[in-house]
Amino acid sequence: GWVIFIASVAYLGLLFAIAFWGDKRADAGRSILNNPYIYALSMAVYCTSWTFYGSVGRAATSGLDFLPIYLGPTLVLVLWPFVLEKMVRISAENRITSIADFIASRYGKSIYLGGLVTVIVVVGILPYIALQLKAVSTSFTVLIQYPEIVMPRHLGRVPLFQDTAFFVALIMARFYVTYGVFDGFGDLFAKGNAVPEISHLFHQVGAGGYAQWSTLLVLSMFAIVCLPRQFQVGVVENVNPDHVRKAAWLFPLYLILINVFVLPIAIGGLLQFPDGGVDADTFVLTVAMANQNEGMALFAYIGGLSAATGMLIVATIALSTMVCNDLVVPVLLRMRWFQTRFTGDLSAFLLFVRRSAILFVLLLAYTYMRLIGESYALVTIGLVSFAAAAQFAPSLLGGIFWKGGTRAGAMTGLLLGTAMWFYTLVLPSFARSGWVDMSLIELGPFGIEYLKPYALFGLSGIDHLSHSLFWSMLVNIGGFVWVSLLSRPSDLEQLQAGEFVQKLDSPGAKPVTVWRGSA
Repeated sequence: GWVIFIASVAYLGLLFAIAFWGDKRADAGRSILNNPYIYALSMAVYCTSWTFYGSVGRAATSGLDFLPIYLGPTLVLVLWPFVLEKMVRISAENRITSIADFIASRYGKSIYLGGLVTVIVVVGILPYIALQLKAVSTSFTVLIQYPEIVMPRHLGRVPLFQDTAFFVALIMARFYVTYGVFDGFGDLFAKGNAVPEISHLFHQVGAGGYAQWSTLLVLSMFAIVCLPRQFQVGVVENVNPDHVRKAAWLFPLYLILINVFVLPIAIGGLLQFPDGGVDADTFVLTVAMANQNEGMALFAYIGGLSAATGMLIVATIALSTMVCNDLVVPVLLRMRWFQTRFTGDLSAFLLFVRRSAILFVLLLAYTYMRLIGESYALVTIGLVSFAAAAQFAPSLLGGIFWKGGTRAGAMTGLLLGTAMWFYTLVLPSFARSGWVDMSLIELGPFGIEYLKPYALFGLSGIDHLSHSLFWSMLVNIGGFVWVSLLSRPSDLEQLQAGEFVQKLDSPGAKPVTVWRGSA
């Protein structure tokens, strides 16, 4: 236990040392952020412990069905990089600080819309943060049992930090699973092909139906720009719009390389544990443990810790910024006692709000993990958050392509879409975990079959995720377009719409100027 603890602290200490060095460089006017390679690789925070553990687990049960999660971002950056570049330019000129700020600014700088987006983000991203906590807690519990391989029934004490480690994953996969336990790719696939239960994984595509493949592809395309952490590193932290062109080929290359060894690890795990007594999500750890390679097992654990660190740090910072700027401070500024008590420099107070928000979000995520986490695999938990982030796509992308979108339309679409997401995906998860009566799923509320969360209005025969995406996008896009056509935008909305939409037509043009009063 103490070896694992010291290794974890040492790794996290290294991260903070690099951050400290980076800050000193920035203070000296030599920021390391102004580098296209740094920018492109920072987008790899997209790959979390879901990638490190969950992709192998999904490959071991569904074959190639893990691929759409990575094909979506690849398609966006290869075929549609100008959209991200446009968002970067808009954000730089409007001093955008978050995805909530972006959407609120587009629709007349609406405080209420920014607050709504923030609430949806906090609720929607909780499952994803819980996923990281579950992955690290589970891996620690598995590793601490060495040399025995025991699947944890209950999660232990949860560590609070983790990030993506491409080099750790690649080195571990290449030099251990493929060439350590087995004699290269040929030997591995030959042995796997000899087992009927494993050989079908080589060519199994669309195990959950091609509707699910399409759903995963669409969700991952939305996620690369709509997830708060991706918006943070891809848009807010960008210092040069030209860096997007480098990321358009480097980040997809990263995704290809990090997934090369997913299927080999899955096959190796199935060969190592043919009785099914070991969870596929833990194969990255347990294959090394089964072969008494303590160093590689610890290395794999640090890789998983790293894979969650980046997500937790970036996501919680992005969320705390939104909670502070779009929720807490706007409310406090309307209170007379706050105006009289807090005057002058508010830096310390704002830092307190943000740090409190980080703690609050992590505690909520931990609570979600304890309530729901044991009922779902890592990938499933992550997809719940992907579906939530997708609700921002109509108002976000519609706002930069269509001048007719209004604040009323955006709010309507977001409210309807999020409500449908919660009803068709989140509420049933509580039922499956025993916190809500299962009759809700089986019979519908009050016994009304047409209102069953997994078969709403009689729509059945497709997977739960595709079902939820269909209904949530239908009401979201429909509400956004319909109410926008019926409502009249304010003067500020029209000015902001012109500035956001015209940025696509003339990226080098000066922004539309509007008098913003005195400060």
